[in-house]
This record gives sequence, C-alpha cells and structure tokens, in this order.
Amino acid sequence: MKGVVLRTLRAIDWDFATPRLGYLAPPHWYPGTFLPALSEALLEALTPVGGTIFDPYGGIGTSGWSALRKGRSCHIADVNPVALLVSYATNSLLALTRIDKASANNALGALGRLVGRNDDLFGERQLFSGVAHLDDQVQAICTPEPNAILNLLVVGEPQWSLLENWIEPSTLANMNNLTQAILASQSAYLRLLGLCMISAIARSVCSQHASWGHIADNVRPREMTAQNLYAATTRWLKRTKAFISAPMTQVSTERDIAIKPRIYLRDWSKPADVGPGDADLLLTSPPYADAIDYTLAQRLSLYFLGYDDRAISSLVSAEIGARRKRSKTLSRSTWSEQLCAALKDQVTWVKPSGTICLVLPHKDSGRSSGEDDIRTSLEGMGWHLFFEADRSIHQSHTRHSWTSIKKETILVFSSRK
Repeated sequence: MKGVVLRTLRAIDWDFATPRLGYLAPPHWYPGTFLPALSEALLEALTPVGGTIFDPYGGIGTSGWSALRKGRSCHIADVNPVALLVSYATNSLLALTRIDKASANNALGALGRLVGRNDDLFGERQLFSGVAHLDDQVQAICTPEPNAILNLLVVGEPQWSLLENWIEPSTLANMNNLTQAILASQSAYLRLLGLCMISAIARSVCSQHASWGHIADNVRPREMTAQNLYAATTRWLKRTKAFISAPMTQVSTERDIAIKPRIYLRDWSKPADVGPGDADLLLTSPPYADAIDYTLAQRLSLYFLGYDDRAISSLVSAEIGARRKRSKTLSRSTWSEQLCAALKDQVTWVKPSGTICLVLPHKDSGRSSGEDDIRTSLEGMGWHLFFEADRSIHQSHTRHSWTSIKKETILVFSSRK
C-alpha cells in the first residue's frame, strides 16, 4: 500500500463533526445507515476513479450512492428485500442521472403524474418525454433489469388485512388506490420506483407515531388517525428530486457509461457462490450483534411487498446479529462466527490487489469478539491490517440513537498476495 494512501487516511477527521457540504437526506428512512461522509472519504482514499466497490451488507445503498457520485461502480448486496428495493431505486436513479439527467427527471415526473402531482415539480415536457424507453435505459446501466428485481422482491399482493392494524381506513383506501395505479403502469421501472415511494412513506402515514422500534416490536397504534397521502408523496418526490441533483464527480463520457450499480439478494448466513473478483474495495459496516432488527423495522413495507408475518419471521432468521436473537446465550459468538464465515465468500469479490475496509462496533460496546475473530480470519486468508482508527458516533447526524454503541473502529486490510 502506497505511503500516500496511509498519509491520507491518517489526515482524515473520522469523527466528521462537521458534515460534508452537499449532504442530502436519503429518500427513504432506514436504521443503521452508513454516514455518507465516511463512505466517501474511504472510497476516495482507497479506490481509483472508475474503480469498483463492493458492500455485502449494503442496506439501502449508501456506499453505492457515494461510489456513483464519485465516479465508481458498485456491487451492493443485502438479505432484506426492502433494502434491496430502495438500493436499486436510488442507485439506478443516480446512475441514470450521471448519463442522462433528463431521463431521471422524466422517471420521477411520470411517477408524479401517477399520484396526481403535475405542477411546479416537473414540467409538462419532462412528464411526457422519454418514458417509453425508460426500462431499456435502466436495463443498460443496472443489474439486474427492473422486471427481474421486482420478480425477486415482490412475493404477492399487498397484505391489506395486516395493514388494517396500522393504517387508518380512509388512508389505507387511498394507499390501495395509489398502489393499484402504480402496479398498473406498463413500465417495470416506474412500478419499482412507486413501490419504493410507498415503502418510504408507509411509516409516516401509519398511526403508530412513537418510533420505528414500536413497529418492529409489533406494538400497534392505540388510536387510528387519518393521514394526508398526497402530502406524503409530494414530500417524497421533492426529496428524491433533490437527492439526485447533488453534485457528482465529472469523468469522461465513456467512463460515465461504464459506471454501473449491481444489486444482489444475498443471505450471508449460508454458503455463497464465488464472487466476480473485480472490486477494488470491499467497504462495509457489518450488522452489529444484538443491535437491531432491520427486517422487523420494515414490517409495513414488507406487507406491501406481499410478505405475511410468517414470511417476515423467516427473513429475520437469516439476519446475522438480529436483535431478536439476543435472548440466546451464544448470540454474540454465533454472530462473530457467521461474519467470519461470510468473509471467506465475500473476499472472492475483491481483486488480489484490492483492499478490505470494515467499520465495526468499538470494543467498549462489548462486541470485541467480532473484531478479534475478523482480524484473525483475514490474517489467515492472507490479508494484512495496515490502518486502524476509532471514531465517535454523533447522534445529531447518524441513525445510531437506538443503540448504546457510541464509538466505531475502522479497519483497513491489504492483501499480501
């Protein structure tokens, strides 16, 4: 590893007490997301422009957003269907924006028309131009194609009877009408964007306003209250339009076309196929032991994708380190073992000359076994630790307020091969 890279890493303020300029809130809420400044700093220091990053626990795709905005391609994997839905929608919009901003606005404009939004957000010309070829455009720059990812993630009709427990009847009726209008679109990509929007607003239009933790714990609302669905969709459209308008690193036209997001459904608790071996950097923050139930937090979104409670419970069992497993005596040692086993598959996605960067809970959190075991496992596979730093988690601009973890450790490994 070149000395200049090491000097660059040592010079960075990893606490990021001052947020980077240009940061915009993502168009979907999700617990435990990567701080964009962190992923941007790491990939800028550790990968070349035009390179590729791989995040095996990608969530809603934050590391992918950083990659695409900084002129890199990305492999993003996760086991959570909602995470993959959002990751595909957001990363594809950014990839589309990079090569043809008008087409990205056309997609949002067409979705706005479906929900009855046809005013200052999107002009008439944008609403009606270029939509017919939208699926072909997205298919050319993203993997898999829109229809394939929909078939992978949507398992049936929305579970309306289960949603009745959370959403006031008139609001749910409006949600039903909106969903049917979206699903009637001939464009698979518009259907995908629409489902992403529904997922993003599901929590805000439900009647359980205490926290997403109450939804995860299946604490139903005591009183049903009607919500303004039109206002919720308008907020989402505005936020998403702003999200794709953030500045991007300029590269040549040819390299722009080659910059692509690739999205994968992966259950790392089971053996996986050998990866493509083309990533310059494996960059991820693995799930923390006993910290959060990502799947249950998205209960309402999963109902909209056709999952019932039994299917959701099955998804939870595949989550490494899920909070629901903390009652088991060996939950943290099992978490550590699964992370190390998964790493053996994940390193096959990385070039022999590549780098591995992991952001883990600090030893003060009581999860030191994970870090120790990962160090030993990677050393045994021929990866050498060449940089380490601790960082504080600032509650003001992260989503870690649900956990006692206040510090993280950044570990960077290079190959000895």
